[in-house]
Amino acid sequence: MTDREEKGANKLDVLVVGAGPTGLVLALELARRDINIRIIDKNSGPSTTSKALALHSRSLEMLENMDMVQEFLNRGVELRGVNIHADGKRIAHFSFAELDSLYPFALSIPQNITEEILIGELTKRGIRVEWNTMLLDLHDSGVHVSARVKQGGGEEEVISANYLVGCDGAHSTVRHELGLAFEGEKYPETWILGDVSAEGELQEDEINLFNTNEGLLAFFPYGGGRFRVVADKESDTAISEYMEKTYTEYTPPTLEELQDAVDRRSYIKEKLSDPLWTSSFSIHRRHVSKYRINRVFLAGDAAHIHSPAGGQGMNTGMQDAFNLGWKLALAANNLVTDSFLDSYEEERLAVALNVLQMTDFITKVNTTRNPIAQHIRNRLAPILSAQEVIQKRIRNNISEHALNYRKSPIVSEDFPNLLESAASSVLHQFIDFKHGPPAGELAPDAFLDPDRTTKAENPVRLHELLKQKDHVLLIFVESESDNLVPEVERIAELACSFTNIEIDIFIIASSQEELKRFQNLKGKERVALLTDWELSAHHKYGARGNCLYLLRPDGYIGYRCQPVQSASLKKHLEKNYLNNEVINISVNR
Repeated sequence: MTDREEKGANKLDVLVVGAGPTGLVLALELARRDINIRIIDKNSGPSTTSKALALHSRSLEMLENMDMVQEFLNRGVELRGVNIHADGKRIAHFSFAELDSLYPFALSIPQNITEEILIGELTKRGIRVEWNTMLLDLHDSGVHVSARVKQGGGEEEVISANYLVGCDGAHSTVRHELGLAFEGEKYPETWILGDVSAEGELQEDEINLFNTNEGLLAFFPYGGGRFRVVADKESDTAISEYMEKTYTEYTPPTLEELQDAVDRRSYIKEKLSDPLWTSSFSIHRRHVSKYRINRVFLAGDAAHIHSPAGGQGMNTGMQDAFNLGWKLALAANNLVTDSFLDSYEEERLAVALNVLQMTDFITKVNTTRNPIAQHIRNRLAPILSAQEVIQKRIRNNISEHALNYRKSPIVSEDFPNLLESAASSVLHQFIDFKHGPPAGELAPDAFLDPDRTTKAENPVRLHELLKQKDHVLLIFVESESDNLVPEVERIAELACSFTNIEIDIFIIASSQEELKRFQNLKGKERVALLTDWELSAHHKYGARGNCLYLLRPDGYIGYRCQPVQSASLKKHLEKNYLNNEVINISVNR
């Protein structure tokens, strides 16, 4: 697309291309921050088939932050674990029950329902998806992006936006326009699936995988006696020689083919009926090397596709959008430098590569047809799954709780070294803080009480208090340091009056006596005094002494320091955010 006459073009902050789960989450995150957006999709309407089924624990926490998780829970089925079968018996069981989350499960919910809920929330905010609107080409001038689109009636329009985000799936037009290679490979197998009713012995709260000499069979329940049944088969020559670049569908299987796969591969008898949707397809593992070129970004399947093993695809895409949304909102309001947006690629590309590696391993282990490899797998699985360390690693990776941004350029931390701490007699505080969650990690949940004189019977969860907030400062105040109160007051003034980003402050103490020193801040806008009676938050955050954590809008720790230091916090804010007025933070004010 070349420079062209743009009179009458609709100028806006962000154009979102693609209205699947990734694009819808991004649109919602931008809309709730009053960013001027449009969202277009070439399809005539949302998905009508189940497609992606699983919402993992971390995605449910994201939806809680967006204040919409309850409808998903009401309409989905909680899956508590995974059973792996081979040699006519169960050889391994993995449970989500020990996840450190309010949602220790995967939620089975068809993608068409996920999209229905997200579109409903977007409609409440006055944003409608513009269906039957195809992106033809785009031009990034360096100042704005011009997108030429064609609507269902054949009319063309040029949309001018400050930023454009391609959430348009595996066959992304945006990716093609950027000239980015989709690096990776096709798996040799083809797959058949059916969304069917199944009558038999399988429970509806766990996933079941059957490994056999003939291949893999999987049952994914999604309520009402219905299951997603999936099986692999070796590709015939004609298919294997056809090198597709993305997900490709073939002739759908019949109910009889699906039943035959179940009968041959499962020792647990299940009678299939009433197929709502069947499909046959190939899968790939591919990714782009860049998530951003100037003012254009990629997210979700437009940036990465991989095996459906582990149910990571939709979740990873939605988390892409959750990461990018608040950053684009800050950029649209001129509150961050252009380089700040580079953190999206640096954070999420690393995540995608880890997901690709994990799903590739799961796929190859479960589809190998090598008899020796099968024998080793079937013998090792019971031994490994019995180890708690293995259980923890698997559930944290599948749930996406293990993902972190520790190497991100926009996260940092400050605390004394070991010798300095020993010399100042606060070595025990240093050790606890050192073992607390580092910058870039997901902020742990905890239980807290609002400011009151007695302990509450039902304390409030920290993640509940974080709902729909942007940046939040957790300030733990646990010592009689002479400088602590004025330092906290300086931080409150800095956060509430001298920065243009929205920062809420939670002052957290283990007792009412500790909080009394900060009563002059009670009632101040965006400041809350909280009591940690059970030391739940103190334990989770390694807060034996005074310290602070700055939580990002996406729930990850952006900065932390020990002890509480207004100067260090100010330095972090000035490094990453623009338009912050200078404040005198000297001790003698």
